[in-house]
Amino acid sequence: MSKENKKVKFFSLEFQENYVDKFFNKDKFKKILERLFLSEIEDRMLPRDSNKNYKALLLKDWERVNDFTYKLLFNSCRYNFSPNLISSLDATERPSDKKMYEGEKEKTHMILNINKNEVLVIMENNSTGVSITQLVYYFNNFFDSSFIFPDKDHRCKIIYSIIPSEGFREALSNTKRIRMAEIFTTKKSLGSEFRNNMDREGGFMREDILLTLRAERKESLLPRMIENFFNKYSSSGSEINRIRIYGKDKEDNKIKLDTKTFEKTEYINTQINENGTVNSDSIFSSLEKILDNFIDE
Repeated sequence: MSKENKKVKFFSLEFQENYVDKFFNKDKFKKILERLFLSEIEDRMLPRDSNKNYKALLLKDWERVNDFTYKLLFNSCRYNFSPNLISSLDATERPSDKKMYEGEKEKTHMILNINKNEVLVIMENNSTGVSITQLVYYFNNFFDSSFIFPDKDHRCKIIYSIIPSEGFREALSNTKRIRMAEIFTTKKSLGSEFRNNMDREGGFMREDILLTLRAERKESLLPRMIENFFNKYSSSGSEINRIRIYGKDKEDNKIKLDTKTFEKTEYINTQINENGTVNSDSIFSSLEKILDNFIDE
């Protein structure tokens, strides 16, 4: 078997009630997984993805490593598309025998670790497979909020956060001047008086808000203030979803730093099957090692 480098990304999952309050309950999340594991395979098939595209999602297989760690294998396929096939040898064409309801199988591997604060998700980055957005959409489609949380007054859902790398902090330390910072957050992070006024007068206002901080002319925002925001962004249950800063580095070059581009990633060398697909045993072995190292950090 040949080998190939694959990118791995890190995310966290938690619950949100009524689009505002974030919380987590590890036993409740385990209950969601166990109900999903007990369902028949045809009942686990979701025919459309989060953007309503013709992309089917399926939790194909799983393994319980221990009480709070699970290996999951998702299959997905794009369908409703069956163009002619072209030969890479002589450019000849022939009609495809693929049915419109069929698609080429894509595999996406991941490992979930459930702790008291969140679910850590370490997943293979497969651009044609299942994304974190589609994973959360899938879970929420099989998540009966009223059954799992009968004591909650409002509907609950699963949400995700990106686990950032330390690269943002390192880049921040190399800035000479921070001209402007944009903090993507929610109304909940504002003071009660201001928030109450918005609740009364802004019935059609979205929950998320953009807070813009600007330095005085020829001055700079304090890096330690941005680092404090970053620490909150990195913490569990944070209301800060993203940070962008604009300024100059120590060589006077204009810079824009965005936490979205500083996602925590790693690369693993995994075996590839003869048909070009990732060998599941190989990649799961690598994901378990990454999880062990991450927990030990």
